[in-house]
Amino acid sequence: MKDKHLWVGYLTLASKKILVASDDRVDTGNRKTIFLYNQERNELVEYSREIIQAKLKDAPAADYNSEEIANAYQKALRKAKPNLYRVVFAPSTGGSAIPAEKKSTAVAGADDSDGGVIDTDDDIEVSDDESSDDDDDWGKDED
Repeated sequence: MKDKHLWVGYLTLASKKILVASDDRVDTGNRKTIFLYNQERNELVEYSREIIQAKLKDAPAADYNSEEIANAYQKALRKAKPNLYRVVFAPSTGGSAIPAEKKSTAVAGADDSDGGVIDTDDDIEVSDDESSDDDDDWGKDED
């Protein structure tokens, strides 16, 4: 599995190099910070871009298993930011509870005689007659 959104590199510190990963679809909500999966800590960490940028170096593809690092990144994101994970990696889980192919019909109460399905594609005629007595008194207080 080659994830085109996942960048993998090293966070170079004075005494060691730590494998890190970043997905360009995952945003912290602050342009001054970045989320990186830190393999040593096995978690998603928010870093200051200004401080961390100079310490990041690309990792050669031979240094890591891309499928393992992608799975570890997703697991860490799901644990740290479950809502963000659902938006980025499982967009079909949010939104309407009615599947896309069923959106033309809606389910009513189970006690309906027609099985509870109402066809919303039927044409509905609406009368333009505004002379109804009920409309004239609507909203007025009765004394």
